[in-house]
Amino acid sequence: MLSPNAPDLSRFPRRLWLRATAEATRDLPDTELDYPADSRGAVNLRTALVGYLSRVRRVRVDLDNLILTLGFLHSLDLLFRGFVLRGVRRVAVENPSIPEQIAIARAHGMEVQPIVVDEAGLVVADLLDTDAEVVIVTPAHQFPLGTVLSPERRRALAAWVTARDALIIENDYAAEFRYDGPPIGAVQGLAPERTVYVGTTSKTLAPAVRLGWIAAPPRSPAPSRTRNSRAAAALPASMGTCSPGCCCRAATSGTSSAAGATTGVDAMRWSRQSRRSCPGCEYSASPAVS
Repeated sequence: MLSPNAPDLSRFPRRLWLRATAEATRDLPDTELDYPADSRGAVNLRTALVGYLSRVRRVRVDLDNLILTLGFLHSLDLLFRGFVLRGVRRVAVENPSIPEQIAIARAHGMEVQPIVVDEAGLVVADLLDTDAEVVIVTPAHQFPLGTVLSPERRRALAAWVTARDALIIENDYAAEFRYDGPPIGAVQGLAPERTVYVGTTSKTLAPAVRLGWIAAPPRSPAPSRTRNSRAAAALPASMGTCSPGCCCRAATSGTSSAAGATTGVDAMRWSRQSRRSCPGCEYSASPAVS
């Protein structure tokens, strides 16, 4: 079934995954079976992700500011906890967008301000008329319309976030699936000090892997990841079906890239179908933000 929420699960690279699991288990030190020493996540996996994000997405991130999570919505919940503690109260979202992110924001007492999306992505001019302190965007592949944030809008967004002393949460949704044009870099590269970059393996591998990450700038009100923090308690030591060692092997061996290549055609089909089946929905108010 063609869906924006999951890849073709029948194409999960089971053979490669089994090999990565076997190699990781064989080489696993006994100490790695204990409770994690660093609540931000396993250092070896975070190190592999720093290299992957730099190589594939041109994202600049320091190892100390990379936090492992269970996926995008879990990342968002952790970020909103930090925002509320810092007194941030207003967040702008794309309209339409993911209903769950709006529900999470409101659950933390935040005011949600919807911003229209057109064929060039988020209408940054409308963002200028708000008092938003944070904006959530899907610049590489807007959900659910599939549009790409234009270069002009990217520059305008970077200018806005700097002038407003605000933050961008970049949801790099389906960014790896780019088969009908040249690769598109992350917005984080334009405003690295004011962009919280969030990604997952839910589309390149499978949602059940339960692996996501927050690449936060040093000054961001991201959740403190000390052993005793409340935010740290939200991240279990066991991350779904994905052991840190297995995910590290997958990231360094190309398993995730292989999985992404096999599902790329489906991603293109979804993007094109969404635009054909909903030619004017970008101008319709989403029920979640009405």
